[in-house]
Amino acid sequence: MDDDELGTLLKSNGYQIGDAANRTDGKMLLKLNGVFMFRQDAVDLATGIATLDQVIARNKGKVFPDAP
Repeated sequence: MDDDELGTLLKSNGYQIGDAANRTDGKMLLKLNGVFMFRQDAVDLATGIATLDQVIARNKGKVFPDAP
């Protein structure tokens, strides 16, 4: 799935897309509904494989591992 298709699916499913960010290791994070996540998480949201709550739970301590 390319970025344009991903964005279209996310918007059609009601997600608000914010500005992406880069971690200190250079890994890009997407921001959906105010939550930073990995690209695969966004794909899972767009395709209905995961809910936002599931993405938050499975990424606890992983998205910004050095954060307090």
